Order: sequence, then C-alpha cells, then structure tokens
Amino acid sequence: MKITPEDIRHFTAGHPLAFIYFKGDQCSICRQLGPEIAAFAKKHKIPLLEVDMPSNTELAASEMVLSVPVIKLYFEGKEFFKEGAYFRFSELEKLLEKIKTLSS
Repeated sequence: MKITPEDIRHFTAGHPLAFIYFKGDQCSICRQLGPEIAAFAKKHKIPLLEVDMPSNTELAASEMVLSVPVIKLYFEGKEFFKEGAYFRFSELEKLLEKIKTLSS
C-alpha cells in the first residue's frame, strides 16, 4: 500500500502518541519484530502504522529511513524516538514513562 508524507502527518497528528513501523517483505528481522511491536503498541494503546518497503521508498527517504526495520514514535505530532532493529522494549517502556511525566 502506497503511503504519502501527508498520510504520516495526518496519522501522527490524530493521536497524542503514534508508532510507525518501517518493514520489508524480505527482511527476517522485520518478520520477527513486527508481531512484538504490534503487541507492544496494543498493550500501551498506541496506534501503529506499518509501512511496507520497497513500495514506499520515496516516503522512507523523506522520513530518513535508510534501512529496515525502523520503529518511530511520535509524541504530539513530532518524532520523539527512532531506532533500528536492535532497540530494547525495556528502553521504550522507560521512554513512555518519561512521556507520561511530561504530559501530566
């Protein structure tokens, strides 16, 4: 599915927190990480948009995504966190706690 930068702006502006997951069909790490990210997003009630590559290479370039997988967290419409394959969910948990303190 083709996704535009406008789609990204609309998606992230419509939610206080939002995840965007850039993945590739031929990427074994992406296939393994995808369900974990989806479960994490569901647990924390954070909307998730998955962007399939290579059908969205122009979008990836505009989002400064040079390889997959990449997870991005948006807070109040702005990119707050971006990481590749080797991030830790525990670090993301800590980041969400920090965001909660910022928004209270």
